[in-house]
Amino acid sequence: GNVMAARAVRVPEIGFPSPEDEHAVYEPAEDTYLLMDTIAADAATIASARPAVILELGSGTGCVSAALFREVSLPTPALMLCTDVNERAALTTVGTARLGGNRRLDAVLADLACPFSARLAASVDVLVFNPPYVPTPAEEVGAADIRAAWAGGKDGREVIDRALPQIAALLSPGGLCYMVLEARNHPEEVAARLATLGLPGECIASRKAMNERLDIYRFRRESGRDDGDA
Repeated sequence: GNVMAARAVRVPEIGFPSPEDEHAVYEPAEDTYLLMDTIAADAATIASARPAVILELGSGTGCVSAALFREVSLPTPALMLCTDVNERAALTTVGTARLGGNRRLDAVLADLACPFSARLAASVDVLVFNPPYVPTPAEEVGAADIRAAWAGGKDGREVIDRALPQIAALLSPGGLCYMVLEARNHPEEVAARLATLGLPGECIASRKAMNERLDIYRFRRESGRDDGDA
């Protein structure tokens, strides 16, 4: 069922390292707001997972991780890692975290989760991903600048599809993944693919924005226990 509808969460103050970065990093928009609102509304679920490691792929300004840090009462301090392929975004993410009082967040200049695939295998308790979901010509995918924030190639799926096996390999037993998908991405197809990788999921929030229909899907790694408390 849907966890929320209302636009609720105050947008964190953004820590741009320099004024020029305001044009170099994807600004929070309806997709960002919906993801922040959904995480806030689902805070109890996140807290009950007792996360030790939280990873955001493609963090942009860092607003989503900053909102998670502010809105979710984590039972124990978590290591928070963010990646972005845009260097200005990675630096801005750290600036935003520090403005929000989070000294435990690190941002890494990286393509999706590539640097962590071995070290963090089955170790990420909460993974957050607002992917570049806009359908574009394939040649627009793969830039290391602001275009990386939206250019998704065919059906807006090229980066999403590359991320799915990484996400499945990273999530810990019982781990959660929150992902933004847009109608043109064929979200139910993405969900079916993750289900075959052991991550069943459901759409927990939707919002219409301009010409887009945005969904937030929550996926959970099956915990592999049959003792009834999973």
